Amino acid sequence: MLLSSPFLKYRHNLPYGSNSPSLPSSFPPPSQVSWETTEQHTVAWDVMEDFLTQAEGSCSRLGTFLRGVTRPFIRDKERWAGALICDAVAMAVALDPGVVTKSAECFVDVELQGAYGRGQTVIDWEGQMRGKEGKEANVRVIESIDMARMHEMLLGIAKTARG
Repeated sequence: MLLSSPFLKYRHNLPYGSNSPSLPSSFPPPSQVSWETTEQHTVAWDVMEDFLTQAEGSCSRLGTFLRGVTRPFIRDKERWAGALICDAVAMAVALDPGVVTKSAECFVDVELQGAYGRGQTVIDWEGQMRGKEGKEANVRVIESIDMARMHEMLLGIAKTARG
């Protein structure tokens, strides 16, 4: 499960100051794809162009929509190594966990009391909270994904889109 709206809504309903939600045992351990991970895993511009072309060919509405939302990024190509599409990276992880090539089990929390970091996600990369406060790893933090596999997924979506 990715940290997404349902998880955040669940977490939001906890008593104020409660930082340790217990998910029902039927839920898989949550995974988190950070902004930094998506920045490091941009979609190559040539793959993005193939994706958009195929999307336009198989589903004109989808292709038109995608061209429109990506136009600002494509105009500013030299600024980025590739197309930065965070949602697609997160969905690739959710749909095909095998796309993950590196991850870490960490204690993750949202800072609720900080004067400067209220609402900031805090990741205990070194396990320091485990020793001090007994906080166990509660999230699988995704660090790297197989971009060739991700590209295949994107192109597969474009080929099968209808409508």
